[in-house]
Amino acid sequence: MDRNWNQADEDGNPPGWLVGFCQWTFEQQTVADLRARFSETAPDNEVVAYVTDETTFRTAAESVFRDVRARHPSWLVDQMDYRDGFERRLRNAYGPGLDRLWAFIDLAREASHEIHRRGEVGITGQVLLDLHARACLAAREVHALLESGFPQGALAAWRTIHETAVYSSLLGDHGFADENRLTRRWLGYADVERYTDAKIYQDHVDRLGYEPFTAETMAALQAKAESAVADFGPALKSLNGWARELAERPTFRVLEQLAGLGHLRGHYRWASHRVHADGRGNETNWFSHRDRRARLAAPTNTGDFVDVADLTVGSLHVVTNSVLLNAREGAPHYGEIVAAELLGLMRASITEAFVEGHDIVAEAERLIVEEGVEEPLENLTEWWGRTDER
Repeated sequence: MDRNWNQADEDGNPPGWLVGFCQWTFEQQTVADLRARFSETAPDNEVVAYVTDETTFRTAAESVFRDVRARHPSWLVDQMDYRDGFERRLRNAYGPGLDRLWAFIDLAREASHEIHRRGEVGITGQVLLDLHARACLAAREVHALLESGFPQGALAAWRTIHETAVYSSLLGDHGFADENRLTRRWLGYADVERYTDAKIYQDHVDRLGYEPFTAETMAALQAKAESAVADFGPALKSLNGWARELAERPTFRVLEQLAGLGHLRGHYRWASHRVHADGRGNETNWFSHRDRRARLAAPTNTGDFVDVADLTVGSLHVVTNSVLLNAREGAPHYGEIVAAELLGLMRASITEAFVEGHDIVAEAERLIVEEGVEEPLENLTEWWGRTDER
């Protein structure tokens, strides 16, 4: 984006990019100061000490900051215009899929809200409703990220929905047994984790400059954690200790298998690479475009829109089924079974719409490269043949 900094030329105009402009500002300011402060016979060490003093860099930065503050309103206008145009073109391709995804999320939320409104659930049902609310929220985040051209971020958000699906499935299948023992272990494990979080916070509160928890608060958190361990045993303090009655080593991979979702292990690892900043995660941020490899640092209309949408719908469907079919003890109502089936039927329609969007973007890219069309996504119906009713 042009920052209104002209390219440096023989007349001394500043360069157009941020680091170049900072360099130019520093050099202009420092040369002027050197002429004012030192004679031509000044010792070299004095000149070097002045040039490398941190206050010199700070003064240059303050000068750039004043320029940035004066110019940034016009930059933002340019940026917002570009973003609005990009999102409009993106919607011209993926709009039907995005709208169907939104409808799916909204119907899933409505289905669980009816169960909540009737108030017929116990402790396990309440936890399932809590998990479903988190899944719906994460699905909304996926939708927002896809709509703005961030499929990689959306994939990372799906990771949360997948984890929620695993936990919902296990609690839906086993949470009611033995007077809701597994669900009570789940809640007790949260008490243990909360106390661990508080201790870590206290360890670093001084450096962070935050207010520490009071001794009374820490004592109360510790008492709840110790009470949970007393009820369910020291294994509760281990990784995923709430699930130790389901598996001796309840790693998340094991829990996926127990929940019947182990086939998504590869997708979960793929999404995890989008979360973590290690070498493998760094590799996933490279993409190929028109025979060039590039680092992605901005929105895109290519990538994993189809897979992310399909994964999101599938995982949210699993979580919603757990609520519809398991939130209340006893057999579900017929309406709840039909609602679960309805959401299953919608999944294929959503994926198909995103596949069409992917094809539209690919064709638009071909038109740009091969036929020189400047804005093919601005007038879809002229060349794609779609109608508003489709």
